Amino acid sequence: MLALIEALRNDPELEIFNNKALVIAGVKRLFTYATLASWLISRTTKIDETLEDLATYLNAKEFQCDQVLAFYGLDLDQPADLGDGISLLPWERLPESPEKQMVSFSRTQIIHMISGKPSALYRSFKTIKRHIKAESDTLSQKEHTPEFELHDALICIGLAMPWRWQILASWVGIPKWVPTFSPYEPSRSIDQCWPKKLLPEALAEAKKLFASFHTRDQNTKAHIRLAMERLNQMAEKGVVDAAIDLGIALETLYLNDPGEDRGELTFRMKIRSARFLGRDEADRQRIFDLVGELYTLRSAAVHKGKLPAKYSVRSVREVLDKGFDLGTQTVRRFIVEGSPNWNEVQMN
Repeated sequence: MLALIEALRNDPELEIFNNKALVIAGVKRLFTYATLASWLISRTTKIDETLEDLATYLNAKEFQCDQVLAFYGLDLDQPADLGDGISLLPWERLPESPEKQMVSFSRTQIIHMISGKPSALYRSFKTIKRHIKAESDTLSQKEHTPEFELHDALICIGLAMPWRWQILASWVGIPKWVPTFSPYEPSRSIDQCWPKKLLPEALAEAKKLFASFHTRDQNTKAHIRLAMERLNQMAEKGVVDAAIDLGIALETLYLNDPGEDRGELTFRMKIRSARFLGRDEADRQRIFDLVGELYTLRSAAVHKGKLPAKYSVRSVREVLDKGFDLGTQTVRRFIVEGSPNWNEVQMN
């Protein structure tokens, strides 16, 4: 290994492996003589092909990548276009790759225990071959960075229809002649659940929401992602943790304005949510009371680790379900209209 590394170091054509990093989708992949040596050794059964692949990479200026987010929870019959180059695919229509095989192998037993199959969000994109110093913190703003966009598409599907997704794995697939190993996030465990059918009207709504999502500023997108992450994971938790997650989601949405003078937070949240979502006086009063009850549950969960004795588990779940609906309604408004001016909301 040391002899191979030294030989690679002495080849001027391989200077790009001298403690450099390859940027793919806005993420740096370390390129050193040691990583190149490991890649070469892993392919010693095909020496001629490996050397041809290395030559292809050295001469390339750009290459095609695939990004995949595999998840469970949809019953999907055929591919669907979500826009921005992102497709929603049934598992069998996802292009074959080592990463897909890994997910299929590791999930065989659990998927057989549950009806349905995984689905995937998929996009193909070109990346320019670009190496920077490994220690550099600077990444080009022009670099295509689809890191969050598949998750954003999943959020928009979740807002278009009531369902709970469970992410299995994500990866960026690269050509076999790129001398590095494909970035891969291992698959996660999944709970028993029953996939829901994606209806045409839900798909059309998801596409509209996803198109609007791209027009929002980065702060609004960050609030939406955090809120939806907390809302989505409520279903798999007990009522105490679910109340905390819901509280975080609502605070992220309704208390997102800067400033040290935060006022009385519970009252501010109740007023803002009632004025923002309420259609008339009776509806605003309902939302005002609901948010007050939700915040009571959240405070008890945080400070006491249990919920008030007057609530049964069933009654708490009913209140939390109403809170979930309120949270998703708010997220939809944020996507379609952008973050509100809370002063104007409170005064109207």
